[in-house]
Amino acid sequence: MSMLIINDTVEEITDKTFLKPTCTRWCSEYYAVERVVEIGLDKAVECETALGLSIMTSADLKFLMSFIKVMRSIVAAMKLIEGESHCYVGQLIPTIMGLQRKLQTAGEDPTMYPLTEALIAGLRKRFDCTLQSEGHQVSTMLHPKFKLAFLPDEQSRMQGRQLLLKYMEQVQREIAEPSALLPGGSSSEADDDEDLYSLLNKPEQAGSSLSDEVIIIKSVYLSIWWFHHVV
Repeated sequence: MSMLIINDTVEEITDKTFLKPTCTRWCSEYYAVERVVEIGLDKAVECETALGLSIMTSADLKFLMSFIKVMRSIVAAMKLIEGESHCYVGQLIPTIMGLQRKLQTAGEDPTMYPLTEALIAGLRKRFDCTLQSEGHQVSTMLHPKFKLAFLPDEQSRMQGRQLLLKYMEQVQREIAEPSALLPGGSSSEADDDEDLYSLLNKPEQAGSSLSDEVIIIKSVYLSIWWFHHVV
């Protein structure tokens, strides 16, 4: 039976079509299962009967609904971090922490325990270094949505304040040393034909460092103002 006939049959019965998972689209398995749950057991059974397929049971549908409940938070997190216009490094730690908490409370159905445990273990293996990264922590503290709220207790928030001040002092020191803003060193000694980046050390390019310095200074002063008035 051709795919066209199958699609026409399903659409005639449900006014929709089933979705086929594909490796080129994130979360496509989730959306495919979600469509089956959305169509419902009765319509799904009617489609399977018309197509001569095995009949789905209420236990099967319950399993799919539990899968949707567990994976919904994964899909929400992926939507947040795959954005092109409103996606920031400072969102990563709170997203991971929120996802871990959601998964820890999502396993009401015992059949989902292997899935939730595997997801939590995978997050821990992949993102533990990110959660401990000072750079990511500072980025999160500088995000106006989170500030210090993602830190679990007063002691960790105090440590966060100290870390933020340390990074601001480091940026101020770098601003005070103009050479830190310029490309370094030895590439100017290499042959232009062999060094692709020798143009970065040419005198005519040095003018761009002044505007870069102004931008950095403005960013630091805004960050210091935010820290003293908001944190």
